[in-house]
Amino acid sequence: MKRWYDEFHNQIVKEDSLEANEETVKDSKPDSSDNGFQHKGFCKILICMSIIGGIFSLIGYAVGPDTCDNDSIFETLGTLLFWISMLSIPINMLIWLVTLFDAKAPSVEIFGWSTLHILVVFICMLIFGEFLLQDMFCNGGPGFYVTASPI
Repeated sequence: MKRWYDEFHNQIVKEDSLEANEETVKDSKPDSSDNGFQHKGFCKILICMSIIGGIFSLIGYAVGPDTCDNDSIFETLGTLLFWISMLSIPINMLIWLVTLFDAKAPSVEIFGWSTLHILVVFICMLIFGEFLLQDMFCNGGPGFYVTASPI
């Protein structure tokens, strides 16, 4: 009787474990973090850099001197953070374009986060634009002259 119980019980346990494995395989969804990089985290960092950079440039503009020579650490760090975030927009778009050709990559999620990053950068540029671009026209502005003559 014991031998029959062991064989019968082991058979039931094996069938139950196979059914449980089949259900977990059906219910599991592909995770975007398995693609070799963390795009969501990358975009969150870039969004934070844009916002913090704008706030730091505002603080640097408010507490710093009005001249072009002496920039505070807040202004320098804030503009650096913002422009790094702004210049990473093409990198973000390149990542999205590469994932369009990969069947396993979540292109829709990557496009959404890339779009959110671009939106936040442009909103920060609208809000903090004066503080981010304040030193652009120091020392006569950009180094070009607009004249009517070709000389």
